[in-house]
Amino acid sequence: MPVFKEVFQFVTNDGGKWNEVWYESASTLAVASTFPQSFLAKRLQLLDQNSTFQQIRVSDTANPRSTNVVIVNQTGNGLVDNPLPANAAAVCILNSTNPPHRRKWFCRGLNQGQIFRSTSTGVDTISASFRANLSSWFSALQASGYVIYALQTLASAGLKYHQIQSVDGTAKNGVSIVTTADPHLLAVGDLVVIGRCSKKDLPVFNGRFTVLAVTSNTFNIAYQTPEGALVTTTTGRVRKAVFDLNSTIQANLCSWQAYLSRRSKNAFTNSRGARSASRGLRAAL
Repeated sequence: MPVFKEVFQFVTNDGGKWNEVWYESASTLAVASTFPQSFLAKRLQLLDQNSTFQQIRVSDTANPRSTNVVIVNQTGNGLVDNPLPANAAAVCILNSTNPPHRRKWFCRGLNQGQIFRSTSTGVDTISASFRANLSSWFSALQASGYVIYALQTLASAGLKYHQIQSVDGTAKNGVSIVTTADPHLLAVGDLVVIGRCSKKDLPVFNGRFTVLAVTSNTFNIAYQTPEGALVTTTTGRVRKAVFDLNSTIQANLCSWQAYLSRRSKNAFTNSRGARSASRGLRAAL
């Protein structure tokens, strides 16, 4: 079944902004863009009343240009007094079993009544109501078919890395030709992961690209080398990106891990949002 990327967008009354990225398994874009109020309510009950759930941008992972924007524009149903800063987050661990994957989710839009330091142990902890609301949200994610969209390992996908010999941008048309040391077995439309290339010689080249054209030992991607140069490399490598599509979140395996202060780089630009974090005291759910 297709998997759709959903970017939840939030704001606070004092100008704070952040995104959450989720992945849902659904039959069509229209189905993935349908959010019952009962589902939204599970996220809103974790959200401080000084925060607003603005909208959800939905896109097809296989065709990112196929998108919908769903307006939510609802304030949180959580506590109203003593909101924490927008960069404060309860770090939760999401798990799946078939196949097994895990990822972190940074739950933001919190209140001091939800997370606090225990007077008896000195350890950060969460309130009983927040714990219950988290469990309810995890269950809603599982019931709605939300998955951990994870890159398969080379072994599980039956793949290997191919050494990159050169990147030719001499055409200066925004497309570069990547040459590999052996046949790469890629096809037009494949997503690839490139790594270990010099950030000086090939800035922002390490990452994911869609294959535009192929021969046995070359493939084209939308990338322009600096000054339209032909760049050689002895360290770069590439692999086909294959993702697990059926790794449904298992509510009973999800938990709260820690309280952090997290800084976002570009909320509302459809990035993954937060880029760095300073760890607080750890605690167990």
